Amino acid sequence: MLENSNLEGLIDAIYPALQLVLNCSDDKPLAERAILAARNIDVDIINSTLLHHRTSEDHIQVYKSADSVTEEDQTLYSSEYLNTLQPSGVQPHELRLKLGAPVMLLRNINPAAGLCNGTHLKITRLLNYVIVGVFLIIQYPN
Repeated sequence: MLENSNLEGLIDAIYPALQLVLNCSDDKPLAERAILAARNIDVDIINSTLLHHRTSEDHIQVYKSADSVTEEDQTLYSSEYLNTLQPSGVQPHELRLKLGAPVMLLRNINPAAGLCNGTHLKITRLLNYVIVGVFLIIQYPN
């Protein structure tokens, strides 16, 4: 279980001067660092804290999933209730992103182009229906 005081220390240790790193043209500090967690709830807490770390809400773009329910299921489950569920392997109803933020793909989108599960990207543009990113490439010594 993460505590906020420990989480802030972890963020400062892994991403010192986070705002400078996000706005820098050199991607090396982002490519060489990551915070891993075993449980999805911990990942959500870390992502939320990192996203709001020393930034304002107006720099965040929110993408929502499609949330329609068939007529026969409307009496059983409201779309508001379904939007609160987060089963493993399914993206959240609200995806909150910011320019310059590092992201990791969790699905094989286009393996031939290198867009595979685990690929690290840095967000460069946030459009209404498209998210644009560049590969974060880690250079290992020979």
